[in-house]
Amino acid sequence: MKYCWICFCINIAMVKEVLHRDEQTKIVSTLLQSSCLPVSLFLYGLPSTGKKAVVSHFLHNFNGIEHATVSCGAAYTLRNIWESLLNQIAGFQPTQATRFASFLRCDSFCDFLEFLPQALDKRCRTTTARICLVFEDAEKLRDIDETILSSLLRLQEFTKLNICVILISCIPFEKFRSGTGFREPFQIHFPQYKKEEIMDIMVLDKPEDTTEEFYRKYVRLLLSVFWTVCRDLSELRYMAQMNFQKYCRPITEGQAEVSDQLKLWKNAEPIFRKSLSAIYSRELSNILKDDDEDETNQKLKAVVDLPFFTKYLLIAAFLASYNPSKYDKRLFVKHHGKQRKTKSFTAQKERYNSQLLGPKPFPLDRLLAIFYAIVEEKVAPSANIFSQVSSLVTLRLVSRIGHSMLENPKYRCAVNLDFIRKISRTVGFEIIPYLYDRGIST
Repeated sequence: MKYCWICFCINIAMVKEVLHRDEQTKIVSTLLQSSCLPVSLFLYGLPSTGKKAVVSHFLHNFNGIEHATVSCGAAYTLRNIWESLLNQIAGFQPTQATRFASFLRCDSFCDFLEFLPQALDKRCRTTTARICLVFEDAEKLRDIDETILSSLLRLQEFTKLNICVILISCIPFEKFRSGTGFREPFQIHFPQYKKEEIMDIMVLDKPEDTTEEFYRKYVRLLLSVFWTVCRDLSELRYMAQMNFQKYCRPITEGQAEVSDQLKLWKNAEPIFRKSLSAIYSRELSNILKDDDEDETNQKLKAVVDLPFFTKYLLIAAFLASYNPSKYDKRLFVKHHGKQRKTKSFTAQKERYNSQLLGPKPFPLDRLLAIFYAIVEEKVAPSANIFSQVSSLVTLRLVSRIGHSMLENPKYRCAVNLDFIRKISRTVGFEIIPYLYDRGIST
C-alpha cells in the first residue's frame, strides 16, 4: 500500500528523538497529523525495535490527538481491554472511593461502540475529535478472541468517528488472518537494529559520572561478546547495566586507570563469558554474581557440581524433613493400599502446611530409605553413599543435630522449596507429587 505524504509538514525535532527510526517516525507522524486519520496502522518487527517508542513519543508530543493505550499481554479478558480504553478516553481514574470500579461496565464490543461517545463527552470532546487507540502486544488478541481483530479494523466504519486503531506486534500481519472480511491495515515494518545503531542507543544509558567515550568503549567490548548470540536491545541494555560496576572495579580499587583498556578487558572478559551463559535468564544472571553473592546462590552453585546421587540424597533429606514419617509408605511405596478419607483427615490436611512449620529432624536410616525409593537406578549400599551425606553436612545443605549421638545421629534439611526444585530439575525429578501437603489428593 502506497501513501503520498509530500504535502504534509513533518516535525523534524520529533523525528530525531527516536534514534535510527527516522523513516518509520516520518510515516507515523505524517499519517497521524492528517486531518482525516487512517482506519488502522499495523506496526510489526522483532522485539525491542522501537515500535512502541515511536508511537508513544508522537502521541505524547502531539496535542491534537486523544489517545488511549492498552497492553493485550496484561489483559486476560476483552472486558479489561474495553474498560481500560474507556477510562483513559474519559479521563476517569478508578480509586478506592469508587471501589476501583471503571467508568462504565463494558462486557462486549457492542457495549464499547455504545459507550465510546459517552467517554468523549466526559472530556468535553466532540465527535469530530481525532482519537487513536493503541493495542500493544496485539498478537495476544488471538488468544483472547480470534474474531475481535476484524471488528477492530472496521472501528472507524462502525463508530463514524475520526478514530485510528494502532496495532503493535512482533509477528507479521499474515499470522493474524483467520478468515475472510479482513480490512487491510497500513503496515509499517521496523527492521532489527544494526550493531552501530544499538551501540548509539546503549550509550544513552551511561551513568552521569561517566564520560560518553568511556561508556562507548565499554559497550563495544560487551557487544563483541554478546552480539553473536543476542541482538535484543532490552537484554543487551540489561546485561550492560548488570556488568558495568564489575567492569569498573579495577578502577575503583586503584588497580587500573580509565585509559588502561587492556587491563579492564582482561578483568571483564571472564565476567562477560559467565553472563553469556545466563542470557535471557534474569534469575541465572543474579546467581552468576561473583563477589556479592548471597549464601543461597553460593550453595546452588556448589550443588550444581555435585555428583548425581548426592543431589538425590539432598532431595531425600528435604522430603524427610518436610513430610511426616507416618506417610512415607503412602508417598514412596507404589502398592501402599487405600486410605479411608474421613472428615478429620481432610480437615487435618487442610490445616497442614509443611513449609510453614519448617523442617523436622530425621534419622539416617529414614533418609536412606527415601533415597532408595526415589532414585531410579539400583544403588547398592556402600561407604560412598554415607560419605556423600557427610559432604552435604560440610556444605551446610544438611545440618546434623546432636553430635554426641554417634550411634543414631539425626539430620535436618537446610534448604527451602524453591532451592530444592531447582536441584530437582537438574536430575529430572519432579518433587511436588512427593510432598505431603501437595502430593496426596483429598
